[in-house]
Amino acid sequence: MLPSMFAEIWPQVAGMVVLAGLFALCVGLTLRSARYEQRRSKRLAHEASELGWRFTDTAGAGELADLADLPLFGQSRARRVINLITDSATGVRLRLFDYHFEADGGDGWISWLQTVVVLEAADLDLVPFVLRPRNVFDKLGGVPGLAALDLSGSPSFSRDYLLKSANHEWATQKFGEAVQACFVGLGSISAEGQGQRLVCYRPTRRVGAWEIRGLLAEVNALYQLLRLTAAPVP
Repeated sequence: MLPSMFAEIWPQVAGMVVLAGLFALCVGLTLRSARYEQRRSKRLAHEASELGWRFTDTAGAGELADLADLPLFGQSRARRVINLITDSATGVRLRLFDYHFEADGGDGWISWLQTVVVLEAADLDLVPFVLRPRNVFDKLGGVPGLAALDLSGSPSFSRDYLLKSANHEWATQKFGEAVQACFVGLGSISAEGQGQRLVCYRPTRRVGAWEIRGLLAEVNALYQLLRLTAAPVP
């Protein structure tokens, strides 16, 4: 009698055991992720304190309001800023943060999480542009108002990097050999800008707290070249 009854209820018991195991796994992964994010926030807060900068682990949607006209922020949804580091002591407004967003991948929306650096400086006067290594992002659609272009005399750079701008003549002057060499040296960094704002990031990648100073040094090298090269064409 008992064996037959056990045989009847075993599928239900097995199903409940599987569901309980899956639930425990999900809870475990969630707790592990939460602990990782807490450790990351503490490390970033410590690094910001060492540099004399301000840190907040969360930021409101208003933090991106002045960036909505840039492709990275204007062509996405479900935008969220965490681990925000800010500074403006040198006259250049700096924002570094982890940016979570969803982008249209053609067949659906894809979630991304990456570290972003935003510089805002009075000595920048950038015509809208996007410059990045050629990769899967090229398949995610165009950037309204920006046309892809090749730099004359730099076939290898144009082969490896995608440059889009609203002004071909300006971009040809601005992204000369010095900027090209700097950008190649930066590896996987992508950049875009408009007016007094320069945005840099490595797609899909967050940098560790120990990497912040190196990343900012790289972004600053690009900023110095963009502010010192030829002025925009009227």
